[in-house]
Amino acid sequence: FAYDNGQVSTEEYLEVLKKHRVTRPEALQDSATIAAFARRAILPELVLAAAAEKAGYHQEPEAAAHLAKADEELLLKAVYQRQVSDSVTVDTAAVERYIAAHPERFTIPESICFDELIAPSPQEAQQLKDTLTGQEDLAALAKARGFPLRPRRADGLVCMHRYNSVPYPQLWRALQQAEVGVLNGPVRTREGFALFVVVRTEPARPEPPQQSRQRARATLVQQAEQARFDQWIASLREKYRDEIDISAEQLAAALPDSLLASLGPRE
Repeated sequence: FAYDNGQVSTEEYLEVLKKHRVTRPEALQDSATIAAFARRAILPELVLAAAAEKAGYHQEPEAAAHLAKADEELLLKAVYQRQVSDSVTVDTAAVERYIAAHPERFTIPESICFDELIAPSPQEAQQLKDTLTGQEDLAALAKARGFPLRPRRADGLVCMHRYNSVPYPQLWRALQQAEVGVLNGPVRTREGFALFVVVRTEPARPEPPQQSRQRARATLVQQAEQARFDQWIASLREKYRDEIDISAEQLAAALPDSLLASLGPRE
């Protein structure tokens, strides 16, 4: 690809594909797809950078300092990519073994699905409750009165599980104790005072396979990269131990605890 005062080589295009994790064959074989991707992901940044350089922005002190820092960050990312990420692979068999060994991590917990109405005050919520039977469309009533609406599923219900007990402890306890089809509340929530009717309870179930595999692979890659990074840092410390003096105080201030542990004294 060519533009004023510059061009994009095949090697650079392949690097961008790798950066954006583009794996579709068309990105390498179909000219229309290649051109569309380049126009969307490559050329805008290059043209903008060329225009900024032509205007002399890169020579301003603040811009120069920013560019120097950006260059350093890019260098560190490139080194990490080469020394760590590129050396890590996780095969399908390892992913399946991890899922089989930790089924609880790939299970959608029991959910309680309900209709609700969130009033701005406990008095208004109670007044409304006194006029309702529990058979009404609470979402429609809330919308008509301008009350806040929580995100709902396609069937119009709000569904929560035990993870929601952290932001909504009172509501979650009330949901667990409620009978199906009975109007309950008001219960104080972050958005207001909720009246609700439990419609159904969904039992715990496995995640969709594709979702489980994606999460398992991400976990294994992260673990493998951390192990590889620890190994690489240890080899550098051993290689340059006579040339580098490490300040414990500065190191403690700059690095996270997990990395500090990997750099600690070794028996």
